[in-house]
Amino acid sequence: MLDTVIEEELAVYQAAKSAEYMLLQAHLVDWERANGVRRGYGRGSVNGSMIAYLLGITEMDSLKFGLNFFRFMSPTRVTNADIDADYGSDDRARVKEFLLREHMGLPQIKSAEIVTFNTIQCHFRYRVRVPVRG
Repeated sequence: MLDTVIEEELAVYQAAKSAEYMLLQAHLVDWERANGVRRGYGRGSVNGSMIAYLLGITEMDSLKFGLNFFRFMSPTRVTNADIDADYGSDDRARVKEFLLREHMGLPQIKSAEIVTFNTIQCHFRYRVRVPVRG
């Protein structure tokens, strides 16, 4: 069973030319562990990948929990799937530096952070009754 799952996933990764992407993700996770960078356990659809689990990218065993790999990556997908990673504010800059400077060796690369702000608003309604005299 495990061999079949791995073969199916690997075929999809190879068809999508994403095998190197997964290896880069595994390299990043290895570097994080070696350098004390705190990272979330892995979230999102990547948890459906047994290869991601075996590479240490996620800590979720997709076979044990019956998760669907094809939510993460499918043969018809045109682009790489994204792998969500959560970092504390202290570690975020270190990871960015590693990826953009140390690992890639391309100091001319620029990046931007995406931030989402949520607001909680109080909605209330009121009615004013005005007496009408006729």
